[in-house]
Amino acid sequence: MHRWSLYFLVVVMGLGLSCGKKENSPGATATAVEKTHESEGAQEVNCSEFEAKIEEASQASKKLEDQVASCRKEAAEAQEELGLCGEAKKKLIENEKEALESNQKLSRSQEECSAKVQVLQSKVGQLENEIKAKDEELAHLKATPEMKIIELSKALDTVSSVEEAGVLERALEEFLLAHGKTPQAREAKGLKRKLSARLKKLRKAEAEQKALKAIGDIRDKLAGISDGSLSAVHLVIMGEYLQTNGLDFDAIGQLPQANYKEASKDPASERGKAMVVRGKVIQIQKDGEYFRGLIGTGGYYGMDRLYHFVTPGTTKGVYENKKAKFAGVFTQLYEYQTRGGGFNQAFVLVGYFENQ
Repeated sequence: MHRWSLYFLVVVMGLGLSCGKKENSPGATATAVEKTHESEGAQEVNCSEFEAKIEEASQASKKLEDQVASCRKEAAEAQEELGLCGEAKKKLIENEKEALESNQKLSRSQEECSAKVQVLQSKVGQLENEIKAKDEELAHLKATPEMKIIELSKALDTVSSVEEAGVLERALEEFLLAHGKTPQAREAKGLKRKLSARLKKLRKAEAEQKALKAIGDIRDKLAGISDGSLSAVHLVIMGEYLQTNGLDFDAIGQLPQANYKEASKDPASERGKAMVVRGKVIQIQKDGEYFRGLIGTGGYYGMDRLYHFVTPGTTKGVYENKKAKFAGVFTQLYEYQTRGGGFNQAFVLVGYFENQ
């Protein structure tokens, strides 16, 4: 029991004894009663003071008991927290142990991996040396005429464009220069002949594609043109279009062909179509950046049909009175005056001479 509680009991017992004596005095003698009459007032005052002290001590004791209960509660909570701290410390120790074991395992794994890496690096070095030796051996084999002709033959099987054919053609020429006296030279010449036939087909296919794409554009370029006098503006526009879109002799030859008789009676119906003519060059001259002139076909003098040509090409090897082949887009029917004062008609073609 708390020391303040003991103190409170002692005070209460003392006061009780004092007041108890006062309550037991009626059995005394009358004389004693009278003698004590005078002191009763003082004793009543003392008892009231004692009762007040008792009440005060009781309240103090209760307050102390509340404090004791609060302290005990706090002590219990602290004890509980202490237990939790102990468990946490225990877990921490366990975790540290696990972490230590994990670190040890990790260290062993790192050592094992490091050893494996060293072994693998050694193997890689050996393999790289072997690969280098094989590459040198393969390069030596590829340099031999036997292997080179095999590669060129395989390349011919996969050629699918004019550009690829050109690359292969140059490679075959280089092979013949380097190995012209070997048995494989004959095979190379055979490949070159096959490539030439393949290149011709590829160029034709490419020309067809360009022609199909150009049909609509050509008609648009010639919209508004009339027959009679030359329309220089339309001729220049058509020449620039042919150059820009790579429509050469072969490509123009793949366009829909104009009919001579239909064009003679109704030029508009055949305008924009192609004409490929072979005849004698009657006249040729340079006009600005273009060459223009006349080609005649048919008849004893080659003058039955006249074509006025305009070309942005070089016309190298094309001269007056020489036979030539020309492919052009029919643009208009042109009427011109002859030296004798008469009038003649010519079909105006914008295009290229063969091999230009």
